[in-house]
Amino acid sequence: SMGSCFAEQIGNRLARLKFRHLLNPFGIVYHPLVIAMQLDELSGRRQDLDLDHIFRGQGLWRHYAFHSRFARPQATELRRLLAKQLGEGKALLQQAEVLILTFGTAYGYRLRETGKWVSNCHKQDAKLFVRERASLEQMVQALSDSLTYIRNIRPELQVLLTVSPVRHLRDGLIDNQRSKALLVLSCEALSTQLAYVHYFPAYEYLLDDLRDYRFYGPDMLHPSPVAVDYIWKHFTTACWSAQTRALASRIEKLVQAAEHRPLHRSSEAFQRFQQQQREAIYVFQKEYPDFDFSRELSLLTSAKD
Repeated sequence: SMGSCFAEQIGNRLARLKFRHLLNPFGIVYHPLVIAMQLDELSGRRQDLDLDHIFRGQGLWRHYAFHSRFARPQATELRRLLAKQLGEGKALLQQAEVLILTFGTAYGYRLRETGKWVSNCHKQDAKLFVRERASLEQMVQALSDSLTYIRNIRPELQVLLTVSPVRHLRDGLIDNQRSKALLVLSCEALSTQLAYVHYFPAYEYLLDDLRDYRFYGPDMLHPSPVAVDYIWKHFTTACWSAQTRALASRIEKLVQAAEHRPLHRSSEAFQRFQQQQREAIYVFQKEYPDFDFSRELSLLTSAKD
C-alpha cells in the first residue's frame, strides 16, 4: 500500500495480521502524481530516478523522491537504504495481488531546478519550489497509464483506491475541500474506466457517517482510534471473504495474547500462560506454515522480574 498517513494506519494493521505487505517504500506520500511516478519507477515503466541526486539539509542527507524518515548522516548510508527500498518495492510489486493507494491532497510541489514533483520538501527554502494543484485530467491520465502498465505485467492485480479523511489545513478549509473533491472524482473516473480498480469510501465514512469531532484526535484533524477501528471494520467487511476474516480473527487473538504484559512476569501462572500461547502458535503454524510469528514467540520468551 502507498499513500498518506492514513495508508500507514491501515497498512500497519495488515502487517499486524501477517499479510505479506509492503508499506510506502518511498515513505508517506500525499499527491497522486507523485504516487504515479513512484509506481512507474517500481514497475520499470520509467527508470529516471537518480539515487545520486541527494542533498544535505539540517545535518542529514536526503532525497526529494523519498520521505524525510529515510534521512541519514552519511551519503553512502542513504544510498544503500534507498536502493534497498527500491529493490523491495520492485520485487513485491511483481508478486502483488492487491495494490492499495490512498490520496491525501491534489496540491503538490515541483522543484524549480528540475520541474519534477517532489515527494517531500524536507523543510527546504520555499523559493526552491513551485506549489501547484493538479487537475483532474492530469491525475486520471497519470494514474491510468501507470496502473495499465502494471496490470499488463501482473494481470491478477486488483487496485483499491481511497481518499484520506485527514484534512490538509495548510491548504485552507476551502482549498482543502476543492482538493478532496478532485481526489474523489479522480477515484470515480479510474474505477469507472478500469474494471480492476475499486474505491473504498474511507473519506466518506469519517466525514459523512461519523460526522462528529468525538471521532477525531486531539489535533482535530486525524481520525481517533475509535474512528480508525470503525473504518477498519467496514474495510474488512467490504474487502475480505468470510474465510479471511475468520483467519484474521485467529491471528489477532494470538498477537494480542503475545503482547499481554502482567504485573508479575515471573509468576508460575504467567509462565504457564506463555507456554500455552507458544503451543497455540505452533499449532497454528502447522496449519499455516507461511505465517511468521517470530516477533510473538520472542515476546513469549519470559524474562524474570
